[in-house]
Amino acid sequence: MLVLSQLLVVVGAVRLDSDSVSAESRTDLCNHWLFVQYQGVHGMADDTYGSFRYLAGEWKEENNVVLAIKQHANGCKKTYLASCEQGGFIQKVECPDKETVLNTKCLGGWSCVSSSRKTDLESEETATVYDPVNGTVHMSSGKVMFSTIDPDSGVTLEPMKNNGWKTELGCYCCQHSYDGLHNPFSVSGRRVAWTRTGGGRTECMLAFRMIGNGLDHDNIVDSSALGVFAMIPEFIGTFVDTITGTLGRHLACKASCALRKVAFEPNKYPYTKISTSVDKY
Repeated sequence: MLVLSQLLVVVGAVRLDSDSVSAESRTDLCNHWLFVQYQGVHGMADDTYGSFRYLAGEWKEENNVVLAIKQHANGCKKTYLASCEQGGFIQKVECPDKETVLNTKCLGGWSCVSSSRKTDLESEETATVYDPVNGTVHMSSGKVMFSTIDPDSGVTLEPMKNNGWKTELGCYCCQHSYDGLHNPFSVSGRRVAWTRTGGGRTECMLAFRMIGNGLDHDNIVDSSALGVFAMIPEFIGTFVDTITGTLGRHLACKASCALRKVAFEPNKYPYTKISTSVDKY
């Protein structure tokens, strides 16, 4: 696939549109991360969801990063190309017997009207998401969301505390991927979650707890009133999430691990720890 600069050579066959601000005033966001989330289904399959990111400098036009392709029922196709120089992405629209249109979409900066964008799949539309971690993902319904983040505001992971081998329930970012049949916290799995690599990094690190994120866990009595009060919506959220199959919790965990700070780059795979007969103690 041609990069943007090559596409523009075809004079007369390509029209470049800009959304909200001129190209001259568009903010360069190459020092930010590009964050992509997706959620949907393909045919009769179960829900598919995930998220991924490109770090600062990795999503330049010259790298030709294709984020997703959306196919419309009328034969039109939209390709989403990352462009940190334009402060977002290029939406390349191709329709039968029509000229190609390149729409610039900003995702931040002082002159941008929206810091996040999404595209929904309507009836008979399909999408292909190019997830650099999980591979190509196909969807026949759902949505794809785009946003950027300042690296300094990324999620800070916490080392696990294994007092008596019991750990907090919540979201963990691990160095390897685990499914329901391979629980890194289980007795049968020999609790590989506590394995340390040669550099001393723990296999799994805590991104957030199901309940009690605002507490001072080293000195509970010193916890702020706001931290204690925050447990109320956490209890409600956990109850609602549990009766919906913990889908929201899994989505939040995937998003959190994608937004972890670069210092925790190896711990990129999300795992939601929920109490079961093999890992509750």
